[in-house]
Amino acid sequence: MNETFKKAIEDGASDIHIKAGDYVRARLHGNLVPTVDGEGRVVAAEIMRVTGTIRDCILDSDRLDKIHDLIADGKGQYGSQTFDQHLMHLVSSGMITFEVGKGAANSPSDFDLKMNILGGPGSGHAGGVSGGDPNAMFS
Repeated sequence: MNETFKKAIEDGASDIHIKAGDYVRARLHGNLVPTVDGEGRVVAAEIMRVTGTIRDCILDSDRLDKIHDLIADGKGQYGSQTFDQHLMHLVSSGMITFEVGKGAANSPSDFDLKMNILGGPGSGHAGGVSGGDPNAMFS
């Protein structure tokens, strides 16, 4: 999300962040990724609910980099989730393979590290937290 605002500001639309801060209530972005059986696709989505804190970050272009962490931290309370959080959930639930999740992740190395720590079902990695709840790490 912050990349969208940064690009708009660089392109001369310096007031876009102010307008977005006033009018945006939530943002949903998704990509289709192949399912385990290879015969279908499932949506992996980033969901950002605009809270007061996120609105303040949108209005202050120097704080745009904080939005991603706020989305991740807001999973339990606001129902927000990063794209990579949802990919980890899809891997842990057996809907997609670890390789597909890692390949689609915004940060493949972080995705790999977090799945290694979790050792969730379908991750292809041993060890980590029993049960592999990818959301536990972000709550």
